[in-house]
This record gives sequence, C-alpha cells and structure tokens, in this order.
Amino acid sequence: MTIAKTTASASWTTVLAVTSAISDVAAMSCPSTTRCVTAGHNSTARSVDGGRTWLSMSIDGAVEMNDVSCATESNCLGIAGGSAETTVDGGLHWTRHSLANGVGTQHVSCPSAIECFTAGDVLSASGAVTALLSSEDGGTTWTQRPLPSGTGSVRYLTCPTATACRVLVGTRVYRTDDAGRTWAWNDLPTSSPEVVQDLECPTAQNCVFIARTTFAAGVARVSSDGGAHWSSSTALQYEPDVISCSPMSCVIGGVMAGGQGTVQTIDLAGAPGPVVAVSEVNDVTAIACSSNHCVGTGRERAADPTLRDRTLISDDGGASWAAAPVGTDRSLVDLACPSSPQCTAVGSERLADGSTVGLAMGTADGGATWTTRPLPQGVDALSSVACPSIERCVATVSEFSSPSRVVASADGGSSWSLATSPPTGIGSRNATCPAVDQCFVTTDVNDPTSSANSAGTLSSSIDGGSTWMLVGQWPGESIADIDCLSRTQCMMIRVRRSAPLQVTVWSTTNGGQHWSDTTPPTMASDVSSIWCDHASTCFAGMSSVTSPTSVQVTHDLGATWTVVGTPNIRAFWGDCGSPTVCLSSSSDGEILTADGGSTWSAVGGPQNRVMSSIACPTAAVCWAVSTVGQTTSLVRADITVTATPTVIAPAYTASVPARLLESRQGLSTVDGLSNGIGRRLNGTTTEVRVTNRAGTPTSATAVALNVTAVDAGAAGYLTVYPCGVDRPNASNVNYGPGATVANTAITQIGTNGNVCIYTNAPTDLIIDINGYFAG
Repeated sequence: MTIAKTTASASWTTVLAVTSAISDVAAMSCPSTTRCVTAGHNSTARSVDGGRTWLSMSIDGAVEMNDVSCATESNCLGIAGGSAETTVDGGLHWTRHSLANGVGTQHVSCPSAIECFTAGDVLSASGAVTALLSSEDGGTTWTQRPLPSGTGSVRYLTCPTATACRVLVGTRVYRTDDAGRTWAWNDLPTSSPEVVQDLECPTAQNCVFIARTTFAAGVARVSSDGGAHWSSSTALQYEPDVISCSPMSCVIGGVMAGGQGTVQTIDLAGAPGPVVAVSEVNDVTAIACSSNHCVGTGRERAADPTLRDRTLISDDGGASWAAAPVGTDRSLVDLACPSSPQCTAVGSERLADGSTVGLAMGTADGGATWTTRPLPQGVDALSSVACPSIERCVATVSEFSSPSRVVASADGGSSWSLATSPPTGIGSRNATCPAVDQCFVTTDVNDPTSSANSAGTLSSSIDGGSTWMLVGQWPGESIADIDCLSRTQCMMIRVRRSAPLQVTVWSTTNGGQHWSDTTPPTMASDVSSIWCDHASTCFAGMSSVTSPTSVQVTHDLGATWTVVGTPNIRAFWGDCGSPTVCLSSSSDGEILTADGGSTWSAVGGPQNRVMSSIACPTAAVCWAVSTVGQTTSLVRADITVTATPTVIAPAYTASVPARLLESRQGLSTVDGLSNGIGRRLNGTTTEVRVTNRAGTPTSATAVALNVTAVDAGAAGYLTVYPCGVDRPNASNVNYGPGATVANTAITQIGTNGNVCIYTNAPTDLIIDINGYFAG
C-alpha cells in the first residue's frame, strides 16, 4: 500500500493584533506586575510589560466583555452576557462556554485557575431567579446556587477564596462561605443620597465598599468580619468610581471637581492616604494591582475624550502615579520565520507626537509571547525582513527620500545594527537571503526630472548584511520582487516605469552577475510577486484581482512555465513550507496546495482580513501579516495534510495479534524488544520497530496497529506516524485523566522500519500489531 498526500486544510489563529490604544475599558485584571488584561465594550487588550504598551485581543464574534478575572498570568475568564470566555495562554486564544440559563451576568471572580464564580439572573422552573454560578474547571462547566428569594439584580461580586463569595444586590451584601450552598446577608449602612459604586473583599474577612454622596464627594467603609458589620465612614473629597484591593490595602479611583482624575489608597482599617491628582485624565475608570505595581485606565483629557484611554501606572502601591503615553499606532508589513517557534515581524509605529519610527517584534515560543525589539536610533519604517537562520536576520529601511539603509541582526532579531556599507540606491524595498551569509536587497535610484533615467538596483551582501555591493542596475525600471532558490539561483520581477507598462521575469544562475529574460507568453501584465520553495519550484503572483490568469509555476528557473490550479484563482503572494505544501493569498481568500502547485484549495482564513505577507517555516505551520480596518494582526495557520490511501497488490495481510511495545514493568512483548521501557512523559516521541517482528517482513510499507493509552496522568492524545518525517497535526488516540483508551491506527513504516508515537500527556503505552501492507 502507498499513501499519497493529496489535500490539505488549515486552521487559523490570531496570535497578535496591534492597534493604536485601548478604549472603553470596563474592567481590568493584573495577575502579576507585568501581565494585565482588560475587558471592554469596544476592545479587549493585554499587556506584558506592566501596562506600558497594549495589544488588542481577537475574540470570535466580536464579544463585548463586561468583566474579566485572571487567577494566573495564563488563566483568565471573561464574562459576556450569557457566556464565559476563557483563555489558558494569557489572552492569545479564547474559548467560549455557555452559562446554561445565565442571563445578564456582569461580574466574575476567579480565586484560582480552576475555581471561578459569576452571578446574575438565571432561568428556573419557577421563572427567573438570582443565583451564584460556580465552576471548578476554569469556566468550562457551571453549577447554579440560587440566592435567597426576593433578591434583585446583582451589582458586584467578589470571591476571595474558592468557597467565600460576597454578592452586592442593591445595598444588601449576601455572604457565603461554602460556594453558595448557604447564605447570610446584611444591609450596607448607607443613607440618601449615597450611591454604592463598588465592593471589594481581598480576604474572606476584609471588605471595603465605596459610595458617592454628593458632587465631588464620597465615602469608603471597611468590614473585618466579611461584610456582617461595617465601620464608620471615611470621607472622600472626590467622586469614587472603582476600587482594587490587596490583602494589605486598597486603591480607589475617581474624579475630582472640575473633571480631573484622582487616585487614593486606604488601608483595611479605613485610614486614608494622600489624594493623588492625575492631570492627564478626566477620570479613572479601572484599576488593578499586583504587589506594589498598580495599573489603571482613565479617559484622556482631550477635545474628544471618548476616543481612547490613557494608562496609569504606579510602582509604589498607589502612592504616586504616572500616565503612560497614549498607545502608539502600529503597522506590520512583513515577517520571516526561520523555524516554527521563532519569527520576526517588521513595520512602523506612529508616536504620540506624530513622528514615525521603525518597529521590530519577535517571538521565540511559537507566538505565545511577542516582544518589541530595539532598533538603532533614527531608523524609520521597515519595509521587509529576511531571516536565513535562527540567528541571522536582515531588514530594509523604507526611507524613499534618503540613501538606502539596512539593519542586520546576528542574535535572532533581539538586537539590530545598521549596515556599515549600505546598499546603493534610494529607499530599500525587498530583502531575500538564500544563505546565512548571503542576502540581496532591491533599491531605487530616482531622477525627479526623468523616469527613464531612474533605475532599479540590486545589491548583495556576503557577510550577513553588514556590508553591501552593487551587482545590477536597470535604468528606467524598478524591481517589484525577488526570491532565490540558492545563493546562485534567483528570480526577480522588473517593471518598466514609462508607458506602456511592461512586466518581465528574469532569472540568474550566478548570484546576480548576469540575468536572462524568462517571461512566459501567458504572463499577465500585473505580476508583482514571486516566491520559491528553496528546492526547485518558484511561483508567480498577481497584484490585481482583474487579471484572468491563474497561478503560474516553474520548476526549472523560468525555462518553462505552467498555469496550475483552478482557472481564475489569482495568487498574490505566498510561501512554501516544503516542496509540496505552499500557502498563498488570493483573490478568493487563502489557498493551499499539497502537491507542489498542481491543485489548489480554499482554506478560509480570518474573516475580513487582507494578507500582506506569508511565511511558512515548515509544512505544518504558516504565519501571515493581515489587516482589518486599522488593526494589523499576526495570524498562524496550522496545516493538516490528508493522506489518501491507494491499495496495490498484494493486499492487506492479517497477522496474529502480537505486542510490539509495553511500557509497564513486569509484562512482556512478543520478542522482548521495547518491553518495560517506562511511563511515557508529556511531549516525548517513542520509536518502535515494526518490521522483522511478529511476522512483518522488511517489504512491508505500512502496518495496522492497536494503540492503547493506559492510566493517563492528564488529558492528552497520541499521534502515530512514520519515523523520519514531520509529525502531523493530528491525533489517533484521545484520553482523559486516569483513562485507558485504545484505537486502531494505520500508518506508513518510517526509517529503519520504525513507527513513531508522540505522547502529549503522561501515560503508559501499549502497541499491538494486527497486520501489514506490502507493495
């Protein structure tokens, strides 16, 4: 039996979205001094640097979250009406869970990564009742605990422990210390015209509530018995709006007379600290503290204060505050991924003063975290980036009114330096690096008096981008794109500047010293991109949706071209993770090939987004820069290639079932091999020999196995595949904690007659053979 890869599919994830600022913040949670997450009506954002910069988060369905609570840096839960939005990676990805009959829940509190509470009106047999909803699995499933009958709508919820919750309904505090099974309650000591604004309980015993009294005034009261009794009031000389408490003190945010934001600390006995005015904001709308680091948001004091929020930061527990600059406008235009976990993205950001500087961002953990990388002073917007290895990267600086410049990195993009000998020309455009030490950059030489005297230039570097020399110049033309199969074989697209427009495709076999015209007769006039798989294949892409030409491919450096794919699919740009698997952005959305371009299929992609750059470090993962409106995002596509089996005589031969692998001690395999090898740990791959065992000949090409996970330590999966190839993004056995689960798997035999089994979570492992295929 042979197995041919014929089709492929992709699942998409928005890994990073960059916007100008956070706005309309409804709530904030900071589980550490560096990590914060906001819930908002128009945007939801996260910060990994203590609130100094913010990245918007993409949640399917454009959910407007009312509240958010983060028990750890990774585990957060947000409430959006009748659903719970959960994340286990700090906000990169969110999963929606139903609150069953939940209606209008507004608040959430998670004392741990698995225990969470929300409260609101829920439906029951007798109609709508007020209830506390609790979850013991991080928000996946929920249990309802009704409050005493006659209660109204829930206003605030705070749960300092896994069993203790305090629910504010009107001016009454309902208390439970057994996760809602029993309740006690007391009315707050308020009188007209007090209006309660917020309630916080940092411990099961200590609680604080704030209330407005009159214009520019309020009160704070504290309790040391969980809300049963309250101390005399502490007068506040401003209108309090929000409060955030630690086991030692609380920070109150509000607005003073005249519309100036203010912040004040009080201890848990009610003793107030000094009032701190924050002149940059009209009011303080959200506060979250971790240790002595506090982050807040306030509406910016501007002609139109509804446009955006300004971040407030304190590093001394709220004693002093500084307003962080308004978030920068960021735009990413290109990215390069030398490996699946490591990528570098480049672009520009507009600062608060209106100036523009270059932007470089990088990840080393597959997109879980992205950090801004420092660039040399004075570097403007970056236009392209190429990374031939995990250490080396080259990026071009798109300053079209000054001599071309290039920045290079020798540490994976963590630091950058300007080239000492820059490329010849004005305004660097495209960069490609076929080898660790060799790169090419295209530039322009502009003559303002005559387009015919202007020229496109090509420069090369053989020291990783530090110094450059001119290798080609074409008067009256510009270079639209360039890519290389090797350090000597490259292809480029040239465009004649003067009318009529003429587009030509050229190739070189000597590193750019000499070029040959390889333009095919069927090439459209709007070809603007070319990409190669760094093996033998190059594709040509279009820049316009009006061209009727399909994808064009060459396997011989342009000597011959073939129109491939479905007619009228216009590929704009793309990349290949292997000689057969390539992803492209097209007029019909994203398209994918698993057979080197012979056939293409649509694979969807993030809705309403326009791809501007694609990078595929492997056949299983592709990254892309995409935009929607004013937001630039980095998205990841996880590629799954589907194998179509074709049976060739002789047919399947059944075997007497025999054990090939047994991880447990005290048992045995058919021949003593792979016996008692020990429990398989998470993230490990186990090789098992299948040929020349249990009657399976060396001529066998595939085997039918029975794969069993025994007494799993956690929820996970097993993936069975031939050794010597990339592990597919698929599972053969899925199991839960303590479970024993078996399944049949048919797989090709890999190198040395071995089959590989990847273990996602700890488990004992059993492999039995049922038969084989030969041919």
